[in-house]
Amino acid sequence: MMTKRSIVKDIKSAGEPYNGQYGTLYGFYVTFENGDNGKYNSKDPNQTKFAVGQEATYAVSYTHLTLPTNREV
Repeated sequence: MMTKRSIVKDIKSAGEPYNGQYGTLYGFYVTFENGDNGKYNSKDPNQTKFAVGQEATYAVSYTHLTLPTNREV
């Protein structure tokens, strides 16, 4: 896992909340100025961890890799 810092460029709702292991979770898609993006889950529908224009520290982990499929024509 790698820790990074960047300014938050955009935050959007990821849709309807869902009931997870720790209660109701609200998903948010977060985009950073350095091009990183990901999904953040919050127990609060008005999350305050990330704010557009503010610098944030976050962890990046690559848990799976998607590669293009080679197909013969």
